[in-house]
Amino acid sequence: MTKSASVFLYGFKPFRNFSENVTEQIINAVPQRAGLETCVFDVVFDSDMFLQPLITFKPSIVLGLGMSSKAKQLCIEQCAVNSMGHDGEDTRLIHEEGDACLTCSVQLPESKETMVSDDAGTYVCNFSMYTYLSQTLIPDLQYGFLHVPESYSVSAALAYLAPLLDDWLR
Repeated sequence: MTKSASVFLYGFKPFRNFSENVTEQIINAVPQRAGLETCVFDVVFDSDMFLQPLITFKPSIVLGLGMSSKAKQLCIEQCAVNSMGHDGEDTRLIHEEGDACLTCSVQLPESKETMVSDDAGTYVCNFSMYTYLSQTLIPDLQYGFLHVPESYSVSAALAYLAPLLDDWLR
């Protein structure tokens, strides 16, 4: 990036049977700085909740963090599908007229700590991704998403995120 960006970084509160969500811990541990806004969302299918920060903060980059109970590494999500629902239940479309799949525009760095994924599921992480990727409030909004294993080290996650934030916010 050649010029300083404004960044919105979000994670989620605990859900289902989980008493903690590592992404909430990560968000709470990220040092605050100029140009950075953070939020920990409830785990609900609510597009207005996700879009409100675009209206109030107007970021140029959005990076979402979601907890994965199955992943062993950080998962760089490549796309969101137009499908929402809970595991094992029937799914429905997020947007009736929407594209089947939307691709993330932020290229997150790959390392030995990461794997690339093209299946974010159909739960709220995917819903948030699709909501941001289909938004029309901010032209050219850059968006990326990272699934974090539930027992992942907060300090290791911060080490991965720090160079990204430094580059985007310089």
